[in-house]
Amino acid sequence: MLIDIIDDISDPWEVFLAVSDQPYPFILENNSAPSFEGNPFSYDSQRLSLVGCDPFLVVKAWQNRVEVFKEGMKEVKIGDPFLILDCIISGLISKCKGTVPLNKRDCPPLCGAAVGYFGYDLKNLLETLPRKTPYLPFVPDMLIGIYDTLFVYDHNAGRGYIISTGIQETDENSRRISAERRLKDFKKKIRENNIVPISGDMPMCKDLVSNFTRQGYIGAVKRAKSYISSGDIYQINLSQRFRMIFYGDPKLFYSRLRSINPVSFGAFMDLGDFHVISNSPECFLRLDNGIVETYPIKGTRPRGDCHEKDELIMQELKTNAKELAEHIMIVDLERNDIGKVCMTGTVRVTELGKVVTYPTLHHMVSCVSGRIKDNVTPIECLKSCFPGGSITGAPKIRAMEIIEEIEPTSRGIYTGAIGYIDFYGNMNLGMAIRTAVVSGGEMHLSVGGGIVADSVPEDEYEETLLKAEAFFRAMRS
Repeated sequence: MLIDIIDDISDPWEVFLAVSDQPYPFILENNSAPSFEGNPFSYDSQRLSLVGCDPFLVVKAWQNRVEVFKEGMKEVKIGDPFLILDCIISGLISKCKGTVPLNKRDCPPLCGAAVGYFGYDLKNLLETLPRKTPYLPFVPDMLIGIYDTLFVYDHNAGRGYIISTGIQETDENSRRISAERRLKDFKKKIRENNIVPISGDMPMCKDLVSNFTRQGYIGAVKRAKSYISSGDIYQINLSQRFRMIFYGDPKLFYSRLRSINPVSFGAFMDLGDFHVISNSPECFLRLDNGIVETYPIKGTRPRGDCHEKDELIMQELKTNAKELAEHIMIVDLERNDIGKVCMTGTVRVTELGKVVTYPTLHHMVSCVSGRIKDNVTPIECLKSCFPGGSITGAPKIRAMEIIEEIEPTSRGIYTGAIGYIDFYGNMNLGMAIRTAVVSGGEMHLSVGGGIVADSVPEDEYEETLLKAEAFFRAMRS
């Protein structure tokens, strides 16, 4: 593995723009240190942003049909995409075990990585569940690129790194030659492509419609509450999907969005036929040296127009009986999920009901952690929790059945996971909320919220609009 330190770039977005003309460019951002009540959570104490392009292998899956692209060739496999990806990543982890940089030891705690998304509808491979006909845009249920060369920016240190592994080669000498070439090429792209802000007219979004009318969504909440009253479930997450005509460059839209509402799990991925734009504040799963953590969000309030009003709103959120009940239900669900892969007695709620403040809203967040059992892989860890409880409900399986019954369209990528698994076996996945897909001249944006017995249907509808506010601001700018 080779590493080059880049001291003169302070914004990883500049690096993304320099490589954005390459195949499958992406940026995963942790460009925000949100205001926490009390101490910061661990996922924000290690603030890394990643940029990459030109993966040497790409895995796409539509349920059990898996396409693997390598060196211009496509291989089609029929099987569990989780298992197929697990075999690929486990092989790379085995190759990287015990390796250290060949030229510099001052480096971030990762090398190459598998980067992409796991769509919500992969749930059907984990449980026997109904599935609606996929709603346009028709995108893969999973798309993962394997990147041997990355730009990693450490926000705490204020330093960037280019990391190149050459891991796709079979012997050590070939790996070093490949790593040297790929690092040189990546650095050349950064230095020779003019890193200047993208210009042009701001993308336009118009003719916004939802898959629910206002009254339709309110009716859906009432229907969900009837299931709660009958004892089927305790809580459920319901979402609505906005569709709009989209003109312009998706990169410019994301550039505006990230400036309006910086978050801990922002992402932009150019995946050829479509683009993924995520403005997520929620950490779904973080695996670091055998410790797994999940940070469910439940409880939302709008920002006040001054510090004093913010303090009152935060205090009300922390003491609201409905919000606390909703939050604790999901914390218990997450304890059960990660407990499937953790050593007995190690699962802990290390933070409960902390209030997190972002530019447009406040959230209540907890942290559940545990030490995974020996030989549990990152993919096995992911499967134990997927999809996340905060965006399904409790009990999870029955809540997902009711979601399929009530929501008029499939969710696609929304409420799945976006992020990376590195070649050391660590993982950092954000929840795919506040997430849009741009495809075929349209943008599709989904937003939702948790429903419990005390939910007021009209308020729940307004909460979905609040969660879309950063996107709406970017559209108006």
